[in-house]
Amino acid sequence: MASILAQISMIDHQAESAVEMSDGLRQKLKLPLSLENVNIRLGRNSTSFPIVFISGEDFLLRFSLESAEKLLLFEQALQLNIRKSAKNQLILGPVIAVMTEAKWIEDQISFGSLHDFCRELAQYCERKGYCFYVFSLKDIDLTAAPLLMKGYAWDGTGWIKTQVPLPDVIHNRIHSRHKETKNLPNLTRALSAYAIPIFNHRYLNKWEVHEKLWENPHLRPFLPVTELLSAKAGLEDFLNEHEDFFIKPITGSQGKRIFRITHKEPFLHLSYTTFSDDFKQAYPSFNDLFQALYPRLHKESFILQKTICIKSFQNRPLDFRVLCHKDSANSWKVTSMIARVSGENQFVANLAQGGRIHPVGEILEQLYGYKKGLHFRKLLKELSLEICTHLEKLAEGLYGEFGIDLAIDEEERVWIIEANIKPSKNAEFQPGNTQIRPSAKAIIDYGLYLSRLHEE
Repeated sequence: MASILAQISMIDHQAESAVEMSDGLRQKLKLPLSLENVNIRLGRNSTSFPIVFISGEDFLLRFSLESAEKLLLFEQALQLNIRKSAKNQLILGPVIAVMTEAKWIEDQISFGSLHDFCRELAQYCERKGYCFYVFSLKDIDLTAAPLLMKGYAWDGTGWIKTQVPLPDVIHNRIHSRHKETKNLPNLTRALSAYAIPIFNHRYLNKWEVHEKLWENPHLRPFLPVTELLSAKAGLEDFLNEHEDFFIKPITGSQGKRIFRITHKEPFLHLSYTTFSDDFKQAYPSFNDLFQALYPRLHKESFILQKTICIKSFQNRPLDFRVLCHKDSANSWKVTSMIARVSGENQFVANLAQGGRIHPVGEILEQLYGYKKGLHFRKLLKELSLEICTHLEKLAEGLYGEFGIDLAIDEEERVWIIEANIKPSKNAEFQPGNTQIRPSAKAIIDYGLYLSRLHEE
């Protein structure tokens, strides 16, 4: 049976654990007048209630405070989808949750760089009749049976912390690799008992992504020469083979903590991003360079990647971010594309390092003309979708979003720069824009698919 959008409200005169349903909704759900009890599910919580039918042609479902508390239904009035399963259970929602970091700042909860995005997710769910909340790892008690969760629900003006039902699906947006690695196995194990899927299962570091993409023969020509830095000798060998290359942290993001080495006789030249250390810019020998870099290199793992002479725009490096999502039919699609031009004196085009956004079509047409620009745009889309399809097949768990970074070199060859598992939302957000961005809609649509609410 298809879902019906119903008005959900609370009644304080009904002391007992009962629900009231309008006759219009009863008829739409094809429930018999003789029905005395009904089982209602919200997320992974379900409870049986006495039911009372009231006059009215509208679609109305009213809960006593006691019954709402049993179901962990939010107290504010809202509209939710309702449908009848093959087993005559009434299912509300679905309940979709985002898992991320939450921090109180001056009596206001903040979700960091995802704050505005989460509000858009909540507004889109409200419009569609879905239940939505945000929670952090601290908000779930894995020792309780059944699991107990608190979360942050949007009430139209702000976020309210409340007890929440176990969700039908969780979108993982934990930023901290350390927290995710430490907590995800126990969380996944606990949620599996309730068959709650988590998508964007975990971070894939740069080396993992490279290895997985390398397994696809069709994608190999698009990959820059890349090696895992494992020893001093490996760095020296790479330097002997390549006069210009990057040293990137495998868990880095937003263009941070990157070194660029350029060999121009008689010196080795060093450029870098976002390090507080005051590195010299030129070194007479490899040993001098290594001694300077070692305090940083031994703290984390890095990859070595040959520099691509990428196309410039207005004398600044240019790359492309292609945002891809799974849709409600479980198929990959391109949601948005942007061109990124680096900031002044920067060798990366990331927005966090001062890069600027430009429309892809305009940039490509200015550089290559209308016809060739269209060709490149199509190629960037097709390559991104192939990357997503391949990564999803090889990666453990579920994935519904990838941010693919591509570039075109001076010889008009396309290169894969990176695949981001949890892409930044800053590139899409424009302050003052009240419209819900396509990626927010895509996240919820894929959540709907995973919730299997549409399946009998």
